Amino acid sequence: MKIITNTNQANPLQQQYDVPFFWHIPRSGGSTLLEIMSSCIGLVLATDIGVRDGHGSDPTLQVIETPAGSYVNVDTNTQEGLERSIELRLLDSGLVDVISSNIPISALKLFEFAPQHRGKMFVMLRDPVERAASQFLKLQKHNRRFARMSIESYASSRNDQADFNYMTKTLVDKPGLTTRSLTEDDLNAAKEILRRKAVVGLLGDKGDTALRFERYFGWTYDTADDKTCSEKLLHWEWKNKGGEDSGPIARDSKIYQDLAARNAFDVE
Repeated sequence: MKIITNTNQANPLQQQYDVPFFWHIPRSGGSTLLEIMSSCIGLVLATDIGVRDGHGSDPTLQVIETPAGSYVNVDTNTQEGLERSIELRLLDSGLVDVISSNIPISALKLFEFAPQHRGKMFVMLRDPVERAASQFLKLQKHNRRFARMSIESYASSRNDQADFNYMTKTLVDKPGLTTRSLTEDDLNAAKEILRRKAVVGLLGDKGDTALRFERYFGWTYDTADDKTCSEKLLHWEWKNKGGEDSGPIARDSKIYQDLAARNAFDVE
């Protein structure tokens, strides 16, 4: 299906020009939300899935059909992929319903080179402490540096881990900075971007978040089975996949307090 205009919203999409843009924050439920958009609602997405199996070298844009849904053959999660998307005129193609990227400031280039289109950003946020704990468990599983480290050591370490304050760094386009280099101005800028530029949902309230996005963008389900598909992903299959998610952490625990201190900008 294609996006429809919902005239009951304060900021309805102008179907021909406005493009929903999802800022995908790792370890915050974004993959589940993208699966709902593609598999259940039937939207065509631009992520990184469409370039698999060699499609990143295709000379023209096309929609790749997969068991998980439909994807344009571009990679919007890398600088190189964004440049290719611009060259192939992704926004003017009419092929894509939603663009997703984990580098939102870089992805602005898509709209700078096609100014007739407007990006409508939406994002799902997670408690920064729980997100940081989940990210550590992923690092522990896939990165030798963290393989023998405990989460207690990670949380209390004075080393400035690259992923600390990830959201603030991303919003002010300073991914390489240490937390010590972030300023109060950076924090205020990040908060202002979220306040003015994003439709915000929360992983802790994912059912209402999905409904909010659906209503805002005018997305509908074609069949009852499609709606069941979404409910299943939201409520029946949310679980600790591959041992890479910590789940809730007691707020009075030392781990929580230490991680909150290390991610103070994101918590704020």
